[in-house]
Amino acid sequence: SMTDIYKERYGTESVPMVFCPPRNSWRTYTPKSNNGPIEIIFAGSLYAYDQWNAFLDAVEWNNKQEYKRKINVTCVGNVSRWAKKRKWVNYLPLQPIEKAATLVNNAHMAYLPYWMDKSHSLFVKTAFPGKMSFYVSSGTPVFFHGPEDSTPTQFLQKYKVGKVCHSKKTEDIINTIEDILSSDFQNQYKQSQKETLEAVFHPDRCVEIFEETIRLTLKPS
Repeated sequence: SMTDIYKERYGTESVPMVFCPPRNSWRTYTPKSNNGPIEIIFAGSLYAYDQWNAFLDAVEWNNKQEYKRKINVTCVGNVSRWAKKRKWVNYLPLQPIEKAATLVNNAHMAYLPYWMDKSHSLFVKTAFPGKMSFYVSSGTPVFFHGPEDSTPTQFLQKYKVGKVCHSKKTEDIINTIEDILSSDFQNQYKQSQKETLEAVFHPDRCVEIFEETIRLTLKPS
């Protein structure tokens, strides 16, 4: 969508360049146990607090149900002052990238919220979150919690490394968590992660995209 918007506005071709995590932060996907709590992690700066609060409300509801598997949440990084801290969330400060990658790798899934309100509609179509790159390179399925018309949604429709939730309703949030844990998704994730790393997030892609950008810039009109 970024490319389409820039072409419409400025009449120029472009190639998006995303954050490519260094190879020392890459982690191999390892299947997690189906026993014990579900571990969900957020890593980075937290700004989409409405989605985060709805997510935590859904987790609280889930953990009160005797028939539901308990969910643990870890938050690594900076939290918006509008996101009220909850005693049961494990809050950690920002970590060096290699340590953060290991923490993410140990979780069942990594949470990525984006604004759903209209005031951010252009932003979510012209930006690509570094968290997506980092989560995928860390070998952990992505739980994207944001609008349908956004770059993360488009990305996950093409690369099957996560699931999307476009709602702040408890039922939809819990269903998304369960979708990520389903055998259908889990069985294909390892290969999808490997292919996505090579096709999109490999550091060599930065050089290739930069060269393509220069080529397009110098292309005769």
